[in-house]
Formats: sequence, C-alpha cells, structure tokens
Amino acid sequence: MGNRLFVRANKTAAEKRMIQIRRRSNQLWILDRHENEERVPLEVPKFWGYRRHLVVRKDIASRSDARRFLELLQHVQKVEDARRKDFKNWNPKLRRWEEWRHTPAKLNSRRYERLPNHLKGYFYQGWDRYQRVYCVIEPWVFESRRSKLWITHRFIPNVELKQEIAYLDALETQGCLREHGLKIKSPRRNGWKSIRRDTKSKLRDREHRKEVNEAWEAFAQGRLDYARGKEVMDDAEA
Repeated sequence: MGNRLFVRANKTAAEKRMIQIRRRSNQLWILDRHENEERVPLEVPKFWGYRRHLVVRKDIASRSDARRFLELLQHVQKVEDARRKDFKNWNPKLRRWEEWRHTPAKLNSRRYERLPNHLKGYFYQGWDRYQRVYCVIEPWVFESRRSKLWITHRFIPNVELKQEIAYLDALETQGCLREHGLKIKSPRRNGWKSIRRDTKSKLRDREHRKEVNEAWEAFAQGRLDYARGKEVMDDAEA
C-alpha cells in the first residue's frame, strides 16, 4: 500500500511539473517573435526580390464611386513576395514553371460577416477545398503593381529566451518520464496524454551506448595524457 502511495505521489508531482513547463513554454513561444526582438538597421540595404500589391485602376479611380472601391481594396488586398521577377511557381509534380496570377484575396464566412452592408453586394459565394468563401464579382477593377523589395533591417534574437526554450524542451523530453511511463495531464482539450514506457531492449541499448561512449572518452583521455607526457619528456631531454 505504501509503495503505491509513493508511486502515485511521484506521478502527481510529475504531472504538476509538466503542466507548469508547458504553460511556460507557451508563454515563451508567444514572446519569441520578431516584435520582441531588437530591430537594427543595416548600413547598406540588401536586395531580396520583388513584391506585388493591388491598386485600383486609373479609369476606375476617376469614377464617382471610386471611394467605395478603395474601401473594398482594404479588405481584399493581397501582398506577395517572390525572388523571381515573373513570380512563377515551380510545380514539383509536373516539373515545370507555372504562370502566376495576382487576384484579390478570398474572404471566409467570418470576415464576410464583418464587412459593412454596402460592401457585401460586391461578393459572390463560392467553394474552395470544401470551404465556403466569398470572392469579388469584378476583380478587373484592380491591377497588380510590382516593386523591388529591399532588406533594410535585421533582427537580433534574444539569447536568454532561446536558452530557456531549449531548456524547457529538454525537460519535457527527458528520459526519466518515458522510463516510468507516466500519464501527464495536458492543459489542452485532449485531456490526458500518455507517455509510453520504453521496452527493456531499448533501455538495454541505451545503457550499452552510454557505456561505449564513456569507454571511448576514457580511451581518448588516456591517449591525450600519453601525448602530453611525451611532449614533456621530449622537452626534458632537450
């Protein structure tokens, strides 16, 4: 009875520890973004590629309802970057370059419901990969513009943040939890997550590899000590 209570207490402590690690990992994952990194300007801008964006055509911009199309463009704007000047895409299955078409962005149901009522009449309902989308009825009112893309800044990562993330990942994947086969309670919706117990053969192979590595380290240390002693003896004889 006492042994089972000790085992259960160890599992409960491991579960609480794992929940804390995962919560902290999620917080660090949110912080590990470019917004929190130091942005330093470059001495000389570096050319990266090309960028395309949509603009309203000149003949449409001179119309009386041009303001409505400019407001519509804010919701369907699509900015794309590419290394190639022609923006062609490589198809690995067909093994050829395919032409690229710059079209307005498609809206999902949630974004469509947020639109003002006077803009909903410019869309029609369609389907894209079994998902309901809303497309612009008259995409010809927009035209694509190309511009050169330069890199003017660089980001300096937060080294302390990276080290803490690596340390937490190592704690989460350490071998002691796998050997005991603990069930860890996850803060996500999936509830309990089971960490499987390693088999005896895997544990034996792991110990064998550990002994072999220790033997090679001892052998290398011995050879190194012999080489150092030889240098000392040569210097003494001279």
